[in-house]
Amino acid sequence: MKNSRARLVFANATVPALLFLTSCAVPLGPGFNTERQSYEVRLVTEEATPDGRKVLVVQTEGASFSSADHGADLFRNVAAFIYEARQRKSKNPIFIGDCVLPSSFREKFCPQGAKGTHYLAYRKLIEGKLYQALQAL
Repeated sequence: MKNSRARLVFANATVPALLFLTSCAVPLGPGFNTERQSYEVRLVTEEATPDGRKVLVVQTEGASFSSADHGADLFRNVAAFIYEARQRKSKNPIFIGDCVLPSSFREKFCPQGAKGTHYLAYRKLIEGKLYQALQAL
């Protein structure tokens, strides 16, 4: 009975929800990060500093990086940290577990409210920047 309910939920799921679920699955095939079952970046969020500036914060398994501390080198430093933490020192893509849309992104791309596709697009944007930084190491 429980499995039939799950099938019904998936049968009625929207395309963005299915894309999100597919992107969260453990990827198979060459070139994908198969050495770990968990995400290497736990959270990407925006935080306000005491002086009111907004900074991007990337929380990994073991460290936290902010654009206030790392500036333009944020993605390179995150990628280097993850590369060194990997047992096989592979340059496979880095995946993000969760993200919070920054207000600047929401204002520009989500004037009528954020939807699942916005979160997926933002997550893929950050994953792309991390992958580019990883390949440049």
